[in-house]
Amino acid sequence: MAGSKWTGVEVWEPYIKEFDLESRYDKIINQDVRNLDYDSIGPFDVAIAGDVLEHMTKEDAMQVVNNVLDVSTYLFISIPIIHYPQEEAHGNPYEAHVKDDWSHGEMMSTFPQIVKSHAGRRVGVYMLTKK
Repeated sequence: MAGSKWTGVEVWEPYIKEFDLESRYDKIINQDVRNLDYDSIGPFDVAIAGDVLEHMTKEDAMQVVNNVLDVSTYLFISIPIIHYPQEEAHGNPYEAHVKDDWSHGEMMSTFPQIVKSHAGRRVGVYMLTKK
C-alpha cells in the first residue's frame, strides 16, 4: 500500500531467511517482543500479533499488549481459543505454546482494551485500542 511502512519482529533468526522476511517487510527486527524497545520503532497506526501471545505466559502477554498499545493506535490479535498444546518445532524453542489454553472469555476479561472481537471455533480475533 502506498505510503505504508511494514515492520516485522521475529524472535527466531533462522525464520528470517527461511521465510524471506526481509523481502516482505520494510524492516525486520530479530528480537523477542517481550524485550523490544517499542519507543524506538513506533509510533504505529496498526500492529498485528498473529500467533504470538500463546507463546508466553499470561503476564508477559498482558505486558506485551500494553507495550504495543503505548505506541500503536490499534492492535489486532489472532490467537487459538481452545486448548492447543504445541511443543518446540524445527529446532525452534519459541514454537512451544507456553499458555496453551486461552479462551474467548479469558481474552475478553484479560484485555479491557478489546473493542471488537470474533470467536471462531478454534481461533479468536480481537481488535484493541488504548482506552
